[in-house]
Amino acid sequence: MMSSDIDQSDNTPDGVEAAFEQPMSGAAEFGVGQIAGIAEPAQAEADPSTASDFGNNSAMIMGLPVMMKVVLGSAKMPVATLAKLTKGSVVKLDKMVGDPVDILVNGRLIARGEVVVLNEGTSRFGVVLTQVGAIPGVTK
Repeated sequence: MMSSDIDQSDNTPDGVEAAFEQPMSGAAEFGVGQIAGIAEPAQAEADPSTASDFGNNSAMIMGLPVMMKVVLGSAKMPVATLAKLTKGSVVKLDKMVGDPVDILVNGRLIARGEVVVLNEGTSRFGVVLTQVGAIPGVTK
């Protein structure tokens, strides 16, 4: 799949959101859930004497879904060039092989990492995080 500067957030394929609810196999070996000092959301322990509908705000917030995207690269081109793209066309991206990929959460850069192939029987990609949090040279 090729990446471009076009925002495709409204064209999310069916089932993608549901896939984020499933734990990624092999994630433990890369320390997922321990990133940036944030642990996996713990199950809220309900105490009937102090609980209210919104009594445990942190657990409620930690349960909110977010969209994570790993950006391999981007390309800028005139519409005329875009219109000429066909099956088999190659789009030159702004990143080189071995360059870190950007990790965006809800459109905001939160980390960078290296693409890896996960050993799970089926060929899947993963990202080993190399920078988390404030990324030097990036303005908010």
